[in-house]
Amino acid sequence: MRHLKIVMYLFHIYIILSSCAKAQDDRII
Repeated sequence: MRHLKIVMYLFHIYIILSSCAKAQDDRII
């Protein structure tokens, strides 16, 4: 179960980074 917890944690970080990147793209445009 620990492996699943790590995967979910990394996936959560990925979503946050994607949201930040998208916000920057919208800001530049």
